[in-house]
Amino acid sequence: MEFRKIKLGRLELNKGQVHGLPANPRKWTKGDVVSLARSMEETPELAEARGAIVYPVGSAFVVLGGNMRVEAARHLGWQELMCAVLPETTPTEKLKQIVLKDNSSFGAWDVDLLKADWGEFEFMDIGIKLPDLPPKGNKKARDDGYDPSRILGRKTPPKTKRGDLIQLGEHLLICADTKDVHALEKLMGGVTH
Repeated sequence: MEFRKIKLGRLELNKGQVHGLPANPRKWTKGDVVSLARSMEETPELAEARGAIVYPVGSAFVVLGGNMRVEAARHLGWQELMCAVLPETTPTEKLKQIVLKDNSSFGAWDVDLLKADWGEFEFMDIGIKLPDLPPKGNKKARDDGYDPSRILGRKTPPKTKRGDLIQLGEHLLICADTKDVHALEKLMGGVTH
């Protein structure tokens, strides 16, 4: 494997153009790319250390790992990106493993440690998705009585079934659809309009 900077114009996202290698199975949105671009602009050292893993095809390079980083670099107007170039002799099965393993993640975030020791960061802005964690700067209690910290650290979501009535602070939720008249009556305290 060789490490070198490659012009972005020579990098092709993996769309299945390598025989036997399917397209990259990872999806992202324009918003994801913009968020990653902001992160890369803020910490270019990380993009330098973890650019892209590529496979040579003719005069181009197919991106096996780092497709979104390449798109974010393009968004930023960068001209090149550090790449790990795999040998042309790399077997297809190994290429497939690299694609999947580069997009996977082992382990889980320790929410208590994140809150205690890393609280100065806005986690969503750097790609750490913890929906139950209140945004940075929102330290005071909400005035509706809902306390998101009481469900932090759960290993599994609460079990619910159709018709369950759940209270979050002053808010009531019910597991049902809007055509379920009995569930709506239960939610509204017996009054429906």
